[in-house]
Amino acid sequence: MTSNPELTHKFTAAQNARDADAIAALLAEDAHFESARLPIAADGRAEVTQALVDWLDAHTEYELTTIREFYAGDECYKAPES
Repeated sequence: MTSNPELTHKFTAAQNARDADAIAALLAEDAHFESARLPIAADGRAEVTQALVDWLDAHTEYELTTIREFYAGDECYKAPES
């Protein structure tokens, strides 16, 4: 079984590579994505993948960097920068 940290790191790498197939492979069929800062909301693997790819394509200089992370059960949290 793949651990939460492994999945999180794979998802970060897939987004940084702009790899739609890899992003989709890491999402559940009933995935939901909603941005707190942007007017983006999507439901389902295909729609979430497309929303992420569209955003990444529009922001070619964007790259995810993990600063700190912690896990509680199935939840992953990125701690705010101090």
